[in-house]
Amino acid sequence: MKVVHIKCPKCQNPFYSKATDTVFLCEHCGAMHVREPELKIIDYEFWEFAQSYQGERYYMPFWRLYTTVTIHHMQVAGGALVKLANLLAGGGSSGNIFIYVPAIEFSPEEFKYWSNLLTFTPPRANVALKVDKNVPKLAVKIGEAEAMKLADFLILTYEAEKPGVLQDIRYDLRVNNTKLIYFPVYYYQNRYYPGV
Repeated sequence: MKVVHIKCPKCQNPFYSKATDTVFLCEHCGAMHVREPELKIIDYEFWEFAQSYQGERYYMPFWRLYTTVTIHHMQVAGGALVKLANLLAGGGSSGNIFIYVPAIEFSPEEFKYWSNLLTFTPPRANVALKVDKNVPKLAVKIGEAEAMKLADFLILTYEAEKPGVLQDIRYDLRVNNTKLIYFPVYYYQNRYYPGV
């Protein structure tokens, strides 16, 4: 087995972390990168804790996808595409929206809950100018490419909560850019809670 010494692609600082993660944050220059499927420096932000609760503090990673959604056709019975229409400017059939995709492994219910929470009611949060290094980062398990595929799934599930309401939809989803957001959370009694 060949052992490869990982270095920051920006400043060439070597990594000595024992943490298992698919993203690497350089403590020397602050660059974050992934190595699979190819070496790439990625954009990221840490958000500040703004609430104080019980439990342990963590930074939970999300892929924030800035997307353009265009609905070409939809057939709806007994309701309307309220959630998606509200996201698109003026309730139109096309617009730019942010979709948040959890980058950690969740059950399907938790995955949908957290994506819905941040996509539909994004909290007002400040970008942390100084990251608390005592707060652990949860490891990124879902890569950027997989997050883009999951965004398609999420678009459909946003409106498919009532069986029979959404009968047919044709749309395009274009991802304009991505950013990894480290969202502050508290872990208490086997659940995560927003820290903003």
